[in-house]
Amino acid sequence: MFVAIDDTDSPEGGCTTHLTYTLLSSLKEEYALVGYPRLVRLNPTVPWKTRGNGATIFFLAKKGGGKSFSVGERDGEEITAWERGEGRVDPEELLEVVREALEEEGRRWRENSPGCVVGEVQPPEELYFKGVRGIVKREVAEGYLTDAGALWWGGRGVIGAACASAWRGMGHTYEILAYRKEEMWGRERAVREDEVKELERLFPSTFNNYDPLNRHICIRPSTPCPVLIGVRGTNPEELKDAYGHLTLEDHPGYLIYLTNQGSDHHLIPLQGSEPAPGGSYLLPATVAGHPRRERGGHAFVTARGEGGFEITLAAYRQTGELRDILMQLLPGDRVVAAGSVDSYPGTLNLEKIGVVEAPPVKEKIANPLCPGCGRRMKSSGKEGFRCPRCGRRAGKDAAEYRVVERRHLEGLYEAAVSARRHLSRPLKLMGDEERARFMKCCPTSYNLQ
Repeated sequence: MFVAIDDTDSPEGGCTTHLTYTLLSSLKEEYALVGYPRLVRLNPTVPWKTRGNGATIFFLAKKGGGKSFSVGERDGEEITAWERGEGRVDPEELLEVVREALEEEGRRWRENSPGCVVGEVQPPEELYFKGVRGIVKREVAEGYLTDAGALWWGGRGVIGAACASAWRGMGHTYEILAYRKEEMWGRERAVREDEVKELERLFPSTFNNYDPLNRHICIRPSTPCPVLIGVRGTNPEELKDAYGHLTLEDHPGYLIYLTNQGSDHHLIPLQGSEPAPGGSYLLPATVAGHPRRERGGHAFVTARGEGGFEITLAAYRQTGELRDILMQLLPGDRVVAAGSVDSYPGTLNLEKIGVVEAPPVKEKIANPLCPGCGRRMKSSGKEGFRCPRCGRRAGKDAAEYRVVERRHLEGLYEAAVSARRHLSRPLKLMGDEERARFMKCCPTSYNLQ
């Protein structure tokens, strides 16, 4: 039996993952947790999202089967999961338990609209992709839930919970989330920068820990939520070691989630069609203008998609190398751009860019020598060149040029760590084959295999 929850976050301190942590702690005597709980990030461009637009889903049974393993800890007591579950759980009884928890959460925090889904059969996977790539209406989500025989309760959160419940776990990573005591919520988090800097060296399976360019600790939230730190990686056991390496304030414990973070599942590969607002795209294009840097250090360049439409590629100051690469592009360069179209139609906010082809350019190094007297000629504007001594003339092409190779620009680039979306796949997780599929902008999602 699965339980999915969404939209319990609030600016004052509510948090969907923390509610899940609390629920799993309280339910462990009556139910068995099957597998890792899941944190599912949905469409990052949804205007009414709460923080990272994340929902949770976990699976329960009457008792566990197979091997057991630890997925968390609270107040010194282990939170255990099992390889498989045995015994049917009453869905109506479980829905009532979760509903009571959500109602209590709703009374504590404002500006949220919590919802939950309980069911035995997950909805079709297509609902997950609708939720991570687009905007799903409630009646559509409820239609899928009805067909799957699921039960649900609540407000807008039912939509996110439904979409999260359809994720099958492909392309997953993990995150260990440590939680604070309630009296610490809203206070500054004391996390040692030197320890965070060395996490990736000591624990190579972790990623997105620290941004050296912006000198930002990325594992530490900046909101008043209950989360103390969150470390991401591909190996859950090494995540425990990384967590143990950190010097942290006294806190109740942690929970490890299986997540779709770092999957790039939000990217819609386009072949000729124009990107619409409210989505994230993988777009082949040809640079059609010279880059410009505007106030604030942000960079922009006009590109032309395969369908002939024009779009502005934007790399903001915080993106670091991505902005620097954008400023080196020239008309005629072929690129594959990954990013989102938010509130400004016609502008793609870059997350990654692949420079597929950067042709060589001719660079003028000197005016021509006069064939008559050997003196260096001077420019005459549109007329070309004129010798100041004997008056002879020459066309523009008579200047001396050199060919400048630009192949060194060809490759795949990403935003600085602190400027990455939860769903953006770090280059360190992409092998050669996956990078090649990205550069070809495959019509099927390159990251699902």
